[in-house]
Amino acid sequence: MKLSNRLDSIEASQTFSIANRLLQLKKEGYSVIAMNLGEASIDTPINIASAGIEAIHDGHTRYTPIGGTSRLKKAIINKFQRDQNTTFEKSEILVSSGSKQSISNALMALLNSGDEVIIPAPYWSPYPSMVKLAGGAPVIVQSSVENDFKITPEKLEEAITPKTKLLIINNPNNPTGVMYSEKELIAIGETLKKYPYVYVISDDVYEKLIWSEQTFYNLLSVCPDLRGRIITINSVSKSHAMTGWRIGYAAADERIIDGMYRVQSQTTSCPCAISQYAAREALECDQQIIEEQVLQFQEHHNLVMQRLGQIEGIQTMPSDGTFYIFPCIKDLLPKIGFKSDEAFCRFLLDDLHVGVVPGSFFGSPGHIRINFAIEKKQLTEAMDRIQSAIVDRLADG
Repeated sequence: MKLSNRLDSIEASQTFSIANRLLQLKKEGYSVIAMNLGEASIDTPINIASAGIEAIHDGHTRYTPIGGTSRLKKAIINKFQRDQNTTFEKSEILVSSGSKQSISNALMALLNSGDEVIIPAPYWSPYPSMVKLAGGAPVIVQSSVENDFKITPEKLEEAITPKTKLLIINNPNNPTGVMYSEKELIAIGETLKKYPYVYVISDDVYEKLIWSEQTFYNLLSVCPDLRGRIITINSVSKSHAMTGWRIGYAAADERIIDGMYRVQSQTTSCPCAISQYAAREALECDQQIIEEQVLQFQEHHNLVMQRLGQIEGIQTMPSDGTFYIFPCIKDLLPKIGFKSDEAFCRFLLDDLHVGVVPGSFFGSPGHIRINFAIEKKQLTEAMDRIQSAIVDRLADG
């Protein structure tokens, strides 16, 4: 059997391979701690879940308009007005089955074969494969802890060629948790103004999960004159603990949204009707529920920072938000007998039964991504296991 050639350059999600291994270990009776998937171990708030249940009881179980219900689009428009002071029309909004589909729709609608997409590293691991599936060519621009894991205007300009079609910017960033400042985004926008053929996907899904004293800005809010070229992506998955409900959305120029709509109409059609009613409640209800989550995430972040700081050879930069931390372990690896971050993560998985993700999955070898949005007792136990194992290996030479 000969499958599609496009599969030659991609593989299945690597983070989910870790999840599958943890599930296997759990079935074998081991005490596993999952710090690998991109979700918090908290339940969807009851008022939001109840809205979904009510939708079922009220018979809202049929197809909706492909681009989302009118009421949900209105809630999304109000969200942008409230949070970014940005106005959209319903024709400029598309609701999809998660932000991943929103991004995929944009890539399919914009890219032609060979078009280049600039992706700053560290990056959310699916980006390069999604670009390839859409016929594009990922152009990875490396950054490091020395420049706060952010792309600079100089590096961006170096990467732009006549073939460049898109820049993907994820703010706050998964896996690093860092956030671009208003000044940094304005500088990136000034560079983009020189290249009117370059579009931008602004992936803002962690926008609400911030404890930094900085105010959140996205590219559209600081560079409104680039509006016709910016596709803003968001969702309720992270902000409202709704990963399994699968609702994301995009806001962009009507022509771009129309292209994305046509792609979606021939792939998944409308998002889940029940989930749309729950998402509407998420966006319309008192947002205090998010603030309570963020306080917990900040506490867990500080705990992990403190524990990692006790381990010689680990360089850790604090996160501004999200629920990740991305320590550098390059100096530590040879001291404890590992040749790569992937080998170290396999050790944590198979020997300690703790799941974290290698930085190489995010385009930054020599790091690991830790999701600290788990129950505090488990988080403490995981850090105990990791710290003890490293100390023992250091002692053994």
